[in-house]
Amino acid sequence: MTQSWLSQAQTIKDDIYIPEPIIEKGAYFAGIYTSGSNKVSLRNKISKVLSQISVVSSRARLVDWVTLKALKPKQLHHEDDWITMAKLVSYGWVDAMLVSFNNTHPFFYEGQGYRIEAIEGIKVALRDSRHFVISRHHPYAKEAYNALQLGLEKLKAHKFIYQAYHQCGFITPLVDEWYTL
Repeated sequence: MTQSWLSQAQTIKDDIYIPEPIIEKGAYFAGIYTSGSNKVSLRNKISKVLSQISVVSSRARLVDWVTLKALKPKQLHHEDDWITMAKLVSYGWVDAMLVSFNNTHPFFYEGQGYRIEAIEGIKVALRDSRHFVISRHHPYAKEAYNALQLGLEKLKAHKFIYQAYHQCGFITPLVDEWYTL
């Protein structure tokens, strides 16, 4: 059993069981990261879409790619390597990229030759849900699926999953009040 985005899990749906989501579609957020010198300028350009800015992502990150396409950036560039993406943004050659929030404010990532920072006050709801997936080929797969469904129902009823993801930092409460694209 492992976790997957629904869009990824559906590519192998004949081989797996897909229980109810552990994170609903639109309940996981990423930040719009840019160079430090570009944060204020880009924040002023972003309203409900990204039509005035260029963005870099990877088609291999299907959830990010689909989410970005729906937000209609001025340009959407493909790049497979995350470090290269971060450098393109850090150098100002591309305006922004989507990146998960870490659990420390201010939100930034840096490494050799790059530093990218989240645009304050704006978050992007990813357009997919997260699920555990269970191989249909395991002898107890159906039993595991049924037990997981029952357990998820009980955990959701008590809002335990949401609280646990907040507490561990997977979903940071530091952006709860930010505007959602």
